Amino acid sequence: MALSIALPSASRPFSVPTHVPLGRTVFTHEHRNDWADTPIEPSWILDGDPRARSIVLARGRDDFAVTTLWDCTEGTFRWRFDWDETVHILEGRVEVTDESGRLHMLEVGSIAFFPAGSEAEWRVVGRIRKLAICRRAFSPVFARTLSRFGRLRSRLGRIRRLLGFV
Repeated sequence: MALSIALPSASRPFSVPTHVPLGRTVFTHEHRNDWADTPIEPSWILDGDPRARSIVLARGRDDFAVTTLWDCTEGTFRWRFDWDETVHILEGRVEVTDESGRLHMLEVGSIAFFPAGSEAEWRVVGRIRKLAICRRAFSPVFARTLSRFGRLRSRLGRIRRLLGFV
């Protein structure tokens, strides 16, 4: 039996649809036609009329990780990362100003990591497409507790197998 904690949809990145199965192997490509509008919070938009879309590709079996394709048209906006997010730029370019005021140019092939709780200003030049790998960040105490629970479950499973209960 897998540990699964359901999170309210508002706390999911990119409005993760529940029909995307948990913990399934996925083989796909970025050229798909099932994009869903993923509006940027209007109060975050600083300039232009950026329009975002996304496709949720996969969910981790514990529902604490999501892999998504995301694209956006030109514009400038602040972004608050509620989840740890690793991005890989597949198309276009974006100028990202981090919380310390440093400017970073992300273009095809660039990879960046944004920790949960961080904010950045994004200035999309033209259109951008990225692969986003998001993972729910937990407090260190809760993360250690989950880890210990997982190790205990694993040990109990080995003991059950040794005793022939499986």
